[in-house]
Amino acid sequence: MAVLAGLALGCVLGTPASATDVPPTSYSPIGLPVYSVATSAIDDTYIDPGAPTVAQGQSPVLYAGDEVADGRRAFVKFTTPALPANASNVSLFLVLSQVGGGATGPLKVYGASSDWSGSMLTAASAPQLGPLHGRAPSEESGFSTSIMVSGVDLVPGQDLSFAISATLGGPGAIGLASLDNSDPTLRPQLLITYLVPPDCSASSLLVPSCGAWFGSTANLVGADRSQTDAVARQETELGRRLDIVHVYHSLDQDWPTPDEVSLVSDPANPRLLMVNWKPENGSSWAQVAAGSSDAWIDTVAARIVSRLGTAPFFLTIHHEPENDLHGPGSGYTPADYVAMYRHVVARLRADGVSRAVMVWDVMGFPGWGDQGLYDQLYPGDDVVDWIGYDPYSHAGEPLTVFADRPGKVFPGFYTWATANHAGKPLMLAEFGVESAATSDRTAVFSTLADDARSLPAIKAFIYFNHAPDGATNGYDFSFDSNADVLVAARGAFTDPYFQH
Repeated sequence: MAVLAGLALGCVLGTPASATDVPPTSYSPIGLPVYSVATSAIDDTYIDPGAPTVAQGQSPVLYAGDEVADGRRAFVKFTTPALPANASNVSLFLVLSQVGGGATGPLKVYGASSDWSGSMLTAASAPQLGPLHGRAPSEESGFSTSIMVSGVDLVPGQDLSFAISATLGGPGAIGLASLDNSDPTLRPQLLITYLVPPDCSASSLLVPSCGAWFGSTANLVGADRSQTDAVARQETELGRRLDIVHVYHSLDQDWPTPDEVSLVSDPANPRLLMVNWKPENGSSWAQVAAGSSDAWIDTVAARIVSRLGTAPFFLTIHHEPENDLHGPGSGYTPADYVAMYRHVVARLRADGVSRAVMVWDVMGFPGWGDQGLYDQLYPGDDVVDWIGYDPYSHAGEPLTVFADRPGKVFPGFYTWATANHAGKPLMLAEFGVESAATSDRTAVFSTLADDARSLPAIKAFIYFNHAPDGATNGYDFSFDSNADVLVAARGAFTDPYFQH
């Protein structure tokens, strides 16, 4: 795949450039329109070692000879066109037509310096061959071929040159139409195809109008000294910006931290926070609901308002409450949790925290659903904006399994949530992929984007990028500790479905 230098995918995607003012040429397997732009050569020629000082720039035929036994080599130059800033999945093809020479065989396309002109280039002054960028299979005489060219940086407005030779196994050359050919349909062309994701926006509750958000935890690894370092490292590894940065706070921690404020206020790379907050600060759920932590809640609310201003963010109150339930009178019953959650939300709103998008987040284990706990723990539609779930894939289970795994009576999270709370956006607020077999992990990532499309109510996917430790029960959920897993994860999370 060719790379467009400076390619950026924005949060709100714009209108395609003039190259896409015509209808798309086709549709991709993921349903996005495929656009194409073709540009003609601005110069071409060939060199002939048998005539080392002769310039062949006026020839209607370009000869690409056997690299060893012949030595003739064609050169073609283009000016790179501009593409839309939000173009993705960019592919590059060199289109050539055989018009003579008689020989047939595979063509090879190399990079070359653009510091030449067809009227002056000779075998004696020819530039050195650059890297091999593509090859065409053996063709019948009279072929027209589109050679996919990879590893090329496309810089709009700059010249791009290729050198073309052949592998024929003996003397001879393939004759290719030049830009002086009388038939303009046979002249060399550079064809670029690309996708343009649809215009996407987010509602006041941060629900994207297309696709889904992608985010990750910001755990420090190696040389990381801050969450900002961790986010920058992950974004470099994945080749994309994180839409959401997932952080955790409890007790008397001072948040939003300077790192968190910096991450959400970066104008070049706008991100959202997903904050898991346990506001009890030493009190039970029942005590919080009765007002014991109001002063602490007010302090946190003042920090949110002063540090984040009008920036929206996701906030969940005591995620995975199932793990902390106790019996009647303990202060930790499902009813106590619901009362605590509702009280905290009401207090925050009264304190002026108006941009917190509330997420109710439960454990990704169907056994809790079998006990009817999700219904008992749900705080109410008026204080829940999104419904979150924390499932994990083991031993190669795809998203369609681990996001909707049924229990004995529980139908599965996705089925339950869409049936009982229709219209509420869902998120995988924590999910991870682990297996002793690397092939299992890469297989899950390879189908993740397509599987996500089959679960359209899930509007956010937040990865738990964590190496094995006590927090993971020894499982390795990191996507960046194994080169093959990272390649597969990068492919999944740079899919247009997750681009905003």
